[in-house]
Amino acid sequence: MTSREQEARSYYSEDVSMDSRSFLEMLLLDGCFIFMALKAMDSLTFDPKWPSDQIMLDLLMLENQIPFFVLVQLYNEIGGEQTFRNFARSFDGPYTGTFIHYVLRSLDQTHMTGDLDPPIPIERVLHLLHLFRLSLHPARLEPAARFEPVNVAKQNIIDQIFRTPTGVPSATELQDRSAVKFKKNSGGILDISFRNGVMKIPFLEINDGNQTILHNLIAFEQCYHPHVERHVTTYAAFMNCLINKERDVALLERREILLNRLPTSKDAAFFFSKLSPRAKVSPIYLKSLIDDVCKYHKKKRHRWYADLKLNHFSNPRVIISLVVAGVFLVLTFMQTYYSAK
Repeated sequence: MTSREQEARSYYSEDVSMDSRSFLEMLLLDGCFIFMALKAMDSLTFDPKWPSDQIMLDLLMLENQIPFFVLVQLYNEIGGEQTFRNFARSFDGPYTGTFIHYVLRSLDQTHMTGDLDPPIPIERVLHLLHLFRLSLHPARLEPAARFEPVNVAKQNIIDQIFRTPTGVPSATELQDRSAVKFKKNSGGILDISFRNGVMKIPFLEINDGNQTILHNLIAFEQCYHPHVERHVTTYAAFMNCLINKERDVALLERREILLNRLPTSKDAAFFFSKLSPRAKVSPIYLKSLIDDVCKYHKKKRHRWYADLKLNHFSNPRVIISLVVAGVFLVLTFMQTYYSAK
């Protein structure tokens, strides 16, 4: 570990003032704690005294990250004959399939169900938060070039205009004015799709913990360049456009896309707007989807259909009257036809 001390220090955006011994001890203790936490939460003998949710949040806080190569080298040095990857493959507890399990299993170079395809080379991973972000969008891996921290003050990120996907109507407006349907998607949170008037959005539980995780992912995307694509930031901006009011929350809850764990629907409506009021978004992710949604929304035939559905077919009495009138017309036609014979 001593031979890579300077490399480890370079992962931090500010100069680490600790002396060599203190710095290496910090990495050692933090690394051991991370292994203990992951193993404990994946074990059938998990101690309920461990606040598992809070520990996972702490592991994903941007300020708590340590270089990922430290974890790899640490276990390879103290694990004896069992290498880091063998340790990763040994996980098979009640948390299998979750991020706790995924953190380690995804590092294997052979394809396994539930892991990234292609698997992530260890040298590509900066830290646990970076790995978690990669797991959200497995189809796109950043280039292998060096990740460099950004000096936030010099880049004036706080002063940047929040370039949200402009022109995207709210969920209720899309439903009421252009008859867009919303369905739950089974993919990761970034796997949003729109086709033939149906928007599929992955499930998200609205709670304080997920807000913390998303906030840290956005902070990570904003503070590293040039190879970290701002997909989570763009996702949050897009969802902020869809969810403006409590009605939007209620609509997406009925479609089982959202589950609100906050005190009120009003709190849930402000969930995404609180994440990053001023941040840069990805110029590519969701662009074609946004264009398709806006084009669909502007077409007159979709608006006419939505108006007909909202103002007429939503009333049961109107539907019954139309059915009766239709039956009457059919019977009248049949009577006229047979009378003519």
